[in-house]
Amino acid sequence: MEKRPKSQQIEAPSFSKSIRNALERVHQEESLDIDVRAADPLEADSFFKDSLPQLNKKDSSEEVIKQIRILIPDAEKIEVYTLVEARAALRDLGHIAASLRKKNTAISKVPELEDALLAIGLKINEVPRDTVFSYGPRNPLDERERTFTGLEAEKLFIRSFREGMSELYAGVDALISAYEAGPESEIWERECRKATTAFERMVEAIRSIRKNLPPETFTYELRPYFDPIELEGKTYYAPGGAQMPVLLYDQLLWGSDSNDESYKAYKEDNIAYSPPAVRELSASLDGAPSMLTKLLNASNGGDPEQTRKSAAALLQLSNSLLRFRAPHQKVAADNFALRSEHSLGSGGYTPEILQRLSDHVQEVRAQIVQLAN
Repeated sequence: MEKRPKSQQIEAPSFSKSIRNALERVHQEESLDIDVRAADPLEADSFFKDSLPQLNKKDSSEEVIKQIRILIPDAEKIEVYTLVEARAALRDLGHIAASLRKKNTAISKVPELEDALLAIGLKINEVPRDTVFSYGPRNPLDERERTFTGLEAEKLFIRSFREGMSELYAGVDALISAYEAGPESEIWERECRKATTAFERMVEAIRSIRKNLPPETFTYELRPYFDPIELEGKTYYAPGGAQMPVLLYDQLLWGSDSNDESYKAYKEDNIAYSPPAVRELSASLDGAPSMLTKLLNASNGGDPEQTRKSAAALLQLSNSLLRFRAPHQKVAADNFALRSEHSLGSGGYTPEILQRLSDHVQEVRAQIVQLAN
């Protein structure tokens, strides 16, 4: 039995009801992920363990299609699925769809699969394919783990998503507590440090990927499973780092009141692949003053010593974000060096977006440094 995370508490009562409601549902995501990992509503454990990685080595999709037909739930089964069962079913069906896409097989060639993906996505209010959440934190552990290839390198890749994301919600919780208390409060300093500690799991994860996953292995063995799929004429992108709740860190730190239209488009494109509670929380923060803005405002007339301490705590967080972004950019550059000139990442972007995000955090850091010293 997996240990469940303790619920977090928000200290101050002034936030809007929409943010509070969304945050409470975000708190439930880690426990839901544990339940989804344990669920196997398609009774597909043996298929993913013994069959799919072997079938994926073959060029033909016919044997995959033959074996998966008995796994695909009909409309009646889908209707009675619980949230946990539906998320687990979408995890597995999305994994299958990505395997077919790798073989250049349109999902519409298996209409019952397309229908099931669309129906479950609608039922749980998520995109109708696999995401970074289903590939990472909702993916079963050990022998039940869903992989495309069975390679140890892929298992490391999955583990990096799962472990890197394991503390992100706790970090978001801490940041919102800091945001709500304001930089004039000691709570800001304490909670920013909590968020930085939580985010260090992401730093460790990307460093592990850079060290242990050669770009040749990812580009040639794994990347073919991370192409877009089309359902009823709409394109859905594959799991990728851009979909992770790191989006909320950027939004809270500097992005909520940013005027950068390319950043806003990037955030909206990727937050769409999040669970509903994360999307609701992000939408509730749009247009609100960022933490940087709140800190700058507090520096004009606030307690200088507390402002300095609050700035120093936020500086640690920005440094942690940069420690994540630098190896992430290196991993992307090394992989794209092996691909054709106009290639896109699994999320539909080029590596330039990573530089743009780093530039924003560097600008934020420069302003915070002046207040922290």
